[in-house]
Amino acid sequence: MAPHFQRTRIGHYVEQMARIARARIEGWRDGDVLELDNELFELSLATSAACLFGTELAQDTIKETHRQLMLALGEVEEGTADRATGGTAEVRRIIADVVARRRAERTDRAT
Repeated sequence: MAPHFQRTRIGHYVEQMARIARARIEGWRDGDVLELDNELFELSLATSAACLFGTELAQDTIKETHRQLMLALGEVEEGTADRATGGTAEVRRIIADVVARRRAERTDRAT
């Protein structure tokens, strides 16, 4: 993780974060009722994927990841979390897919 937090990369992250936030709010319309916790959670997922993994997630992937994370957190809270099944397994699969795609590219997009 240390390479992601080098001074030379921070400015690039700020640009990415601003672009992602602008894109998110462009979908908002006057009079819309938004669930702020969902908006911020999904904004955080999109930003983390872009800055830490160098990839953009499709909106449906963001929503599904959010849903699965909530299921996984519930499983942890209930003591039923299992790496092989349920939300916990699905979150692990989504992350593994993102990491595999990123590794296959073999490029450093953060510079």
